[in-house]
Amino acid sequence: MPRITDTQTAVLNIMDYLFIQDVESLASFNDAKNTFNADLSAIIKRINSVRRNEGKIAQLYKHYVLCGLEMMLNLPFEIEDPIEQEQLDKSNYVLDRIIYNVLLNDFYDDEFLDDMKNLFNYFQELRLDKGTIFKLVRQSLYFDYDNVSIVAYKRFIDLGILTTEQYDCDLSTIDEDFLENSFIRSMLFIEFDILKRQFDTEKKFKDKKIEIDLNNSLEEIERIFLAIRSVKKMQLKEKFGFISILDIDINNKKDVGRYIVNLSEVLGHETSFLKKIPDCIGFIGCWYLIHSKELNPDSPTYYELYDDQAVKSRHKKPCDNKALEEILKYGFELKNRTLHSRYIDLYSFYDRMRLSLNF
Repeated sequence: MPRITDTQTAVLNIMDYLFIQDVESLASFNDAKNTFNADLSAIIKRINSVRRNEGKIAQLYKHYVLCGLEMMLNLPFEIEDPIEQEQLDKSNYVLDRIIYNVLLNDFYDDEFLDDMKNLFNYFQELRLDKGTIFKLVRQSLYFDYDNVSIVAYKRFIDLGILTTEQYDCDLSTIDEDFLENSFIRSMLFIEFDILKRQFDTEKKFKDKKIEIDLNNSLEEIERIFLAIRSVKKMQLKEKFGFISILDIDINNKKDVGRYIVNLSEVLGHETSFLKKIPDCIGFIGCWYLIHSKELNPDSPTYYELYDDQAVKSRHKKPCDNKALEEILKYGFELKNRTLHSRYIDLYSFYDRMRLSLNF
């Protein structure tokens, strides 16, 4: 197997980060979040209509509105201790940069702030329900697109950054606008996550001297250097201007490759699941298997002898077959046994995450 390039390593890191967010979204969703996101999405759609935002412009404005609302709904009720003051400072720090981006992309700050105020007043009672408003921007991605890691994977293959024999672009039936909007929104979500981390990281490392104990393991020392590199990258990007997904041609292989390398360095995430290119669709397919099982609890996970070509069957269609049908819409093919081999490990992680997110 040929050695993967530095760009491919960065792509796998970013895809793995998105994949874990997909799993977390699936593990934490419930009826209350479905109701909340349906209501919120409908309101933002009306706002975009009033503002005469259409297509990708409407998607971008929706992203900024979601970012602003997430920060505002998590504002402290009162400032009674240093922790609450720090939370307020962080919210103001992030909101200032959101407004800067709003202006940078030719929206009006007075209209944006007015929309924020109205949305905050409408949803402010949910501030007491931390489970429902947890990671609002990520929630909306899941509500709008289900799984974003498969969209990113498809684009990286279509651009020739990654290659796999498990994909045939001619089999894909997903609308191109859906794919582009999902990809851009998922990259903007990562940029938003980096922005939130930037405040914490700068505060943690400001005026701090770092000592390295050579008795530590090589892995521990590498993690320290990775943290230092991430902080310096953040500082440089703050000084010279952050290169956003909005600044590049998402259909240009070189542009996307450079962007992903820089994004991965600043994010500082190292892959947990998608360590090799062939791992990607196996784990993503398992996500769809779990998703199908959650939606169809009465359907079996799989049947060893199920014949999906039969006109009639006394068995309900198993969830693994439904999962394979879903990934085929994006152009991916996978054998059932590959899906099953990944399922146990992923479900264990999913189940632990579901328990940890039970607010």
